[in-house]
Amino acid sequence: MKRILLLVLCCISLTTFSQFSNDPAAFLKDIDKYLGASNRMKTKEFMEVFEPNWMTNFSKDYQNKVISTANLIYEKRLPPFPELYGYLLSVHSFVINKQSDESFDSWHKTIDQLLNSKKVKKFRDFIQVCEGFFTDGTIYYATNHIWKATGGSYIFEFDKNSPNIIFKDVDLQCYIVNRNASKKDDLYFDSTIVRKTSGVFEPLIDKWTGRGGTVDWQKVGLDKSTNYAEITDYMMSVKSTKVETDSALVYTDYYEKPLYGSFNDMAKKINRDVDRVYPQFVSFSKEIMRKSIVPEVDYVGGFALAGADFNGVGYNNNLASLVFYKEGKPFVKAQAMRFTVNPSRI
Repeated sequence: MKRILLLVLCCISLTTFSQFSNDPAAFLKDIDKYLGASNRMKTKEFMEVFEPNWMTNFSKDYQNKVISTANLIYEKRLPPFPELYGYLLSVHSFVINKQSDESFDSWHKTIDQLLNSKKVKKFRDFIQVCEGFFTDGTIYYATNHIWKATGGSYIFEFDKNSPNIIFKDVDLQCYIVNRNASKKDDLYFDSTIVRKTSGVFEPLIDKWTGRGGTVDWQKVGLDKSTNYAEITDYMMSVKSTKVETDSALVYTDYYEKPLYGSFNDMAKKINRDVDRVYPQFVSFSKEIMRKSIVPEVDYVGGFALAGADFNGVGYNNNLASLVFYKEGKPFVKAQAMRFTVNPSRI
């Protein structure tokens, strides 16, 4: 008798839910129940913001599209977290942030194609990126570092069976995370920020192809308004924390005119001030003069920056030179492949 009763109860529980209701109000109740069975607290927090947005700001077409897609996610037996939750959080963010119909349609075409493909894992990976991006701008999250893209504008596209996010005039930020930080500690050990840059992010292969933007030397104590690089094209994997370009125009307090050269910046865990050797720049020109690099010392040679330090750079057939003056006249000339100059030493 007990076995029969248990079987009946199981059958009842299996038949209580077959799909989400097409009625918008009933759909909310179904979602609350379905997600809540997996994570009550997270569901409660989400429903408090999603419900008023859903009932007030979603058009009928949007509601129908979301209900249909939610049912497809359920039919494919994808788990409520992160797949369904990530999808609903994304559409909520689209509407609450008043993204254009064009952007929503482009993004949803990506969702539709990934859900209907044979590799459903691509949908899971993509929706997790969307969840982070729509929450706080995070496009990549690893144990030790994160990448964010904030500000500016973006659109989604589906190209060659892969989703892309096309960004314009965003701040691209990499942070080294301090996992053991207390309330009094900094959340991040170090950072790299490319301001007002544009690019294409391919989330399924963690690739960013960028163009333009500026990177400054503020993190090593220099004035960001007078010490910065205008970068050109660059490409990187967000699994790395390094931004590198073959050509940049650098403005620096060391020279009145900007200089062309190669540039790179990297975020990393900093234990000592002496380890702050980024951003880095090396001039293309090998014969740059700097009068009074320190009092009574002139410099001629290639120019490089490593963090806040001025580095004189020489070459095999053209060594860097320091000319020391005494009573206004040249006194000693020193030549080397490299000189490092900062306010405390040469």
